[in-house]
Amino acid sequence: MKNPKQFFMIVCFISAVVILFSTEKINNLELFNTIGYQDGFVYFSVLNPVYVGEDKDEKLIFNAAKEVAKFLSIDLAYNSSAYPIGSFYLNNNTIFVDYNTDLIAEVLPYIKVTLPKKLDFGTVSAVKISTSSINELWNKVNSSNYPDYSDIISFVNTNYPEWFYNLPTKSGYIFGLGISDDMSNLEKKFEMSDYRSMVDAINTLSIKVSNELNRYDSRYLNLYNLFSSQSSRASISGIKIIKRYYLEEYGLSFSLSVLRL
Repeated sequence: MKNPKQFFMIVCFISAVVILFSTEKINNLELFNTIGYQDGFVYFSVLNPVYVGEDKDEKLIFNAAKEVAKFLSIDLAYNSSAYPIGSFYLNNNTIFVDYNTDLIAEVLPYIKVTLPKKLDFGTVSAVKISTSSINELWNKVNSSNYPDYSDIISFVNTNYPEWFYNLPTKSGYIFGLGISDDMSNLEKKFEMSDYRSMVDAINTLSIKVSNELNRYDSRYLNLYNLFSSQSSRASISGIKIIKRYYLEEYGLSFSLSVLRL
């Protein structure tokens, strides 16, 4: 083509169309947009980068299994030496948030792969696990009853932007909202917005536990000790990502999580 400027404009137009098409697909991909419950199975999903190599399928499964592990237990610690998925500030201290890597090996035998779904900018991998199996895993890790959020998925039956502008409220539950605009790769954006939604729920829980410990019995005693600086480590279980959305126009990813009190 003789006109370089015209050629550049055409390339930009084609790129915009590809991005818009990809964005539309990810926002309509049910197991990524709404991560729920179907036919006796619980679903977990994640957006992965573009992997190459013989082990790419294993990486997709591993990353989806990691989402199950995060649901089963998240570690919170002051001055953690482990590589954390993030951190937040509480009482002038930095609390690091990480997942228990040992749980992934426990999870792998129980899950069934339902995707991957390849997109232009990455691959969404999803796994399902039967209600009986997730209960079994839950009881290995936790002393509290397994939180079934299937009714919450029905309760939060709105699409973005409704759940963003009007954060759901329901007695006995905490909802967390996460937003990310600071990563260039889309999978990193969603990793960060997922994490921030969990931290948002944890921050709300810290206020409730600190103010009303007698209402939440021994389930959150270890959290109370952490939040009141009486211990340096604690864990929390049962936070689940249930909604995601990508606002391509502004490069923003949104994630919504839920935690049962």
